[in-house]
Amino acid sequence: MMTVTLNTATGTPPFNIWVANNCNANSTSIFIDTIQSVPYTFTLPPSYQNVPFVVKLTDSKGKVPLGLSVVKPKSAMVI
Repeated sequence: MMTVTLNTATGTPPFNIWVANNCNANSTSIFIDTIQSVPYTFTLPPSYQNVPFVVKLTDSKGKVPLGLSVVKPKSAMVI
């Protein structure tokens, strides 16, 4: 089981968290949760456990305040 921790979020809460296979707008994504603040830790969905993935974070205005980058899996991640 892999976990990801978000320590920083800018923008206007609440924030929606998604995990995707790449940074493209039409990429396959899985919704994780809606949060009000950080830090926040979640378990990475099984389909993303052993492949590079992207964490997408949008604020209440639909803006993407977190720079997106492809992450290579580790047993626990802090972003």
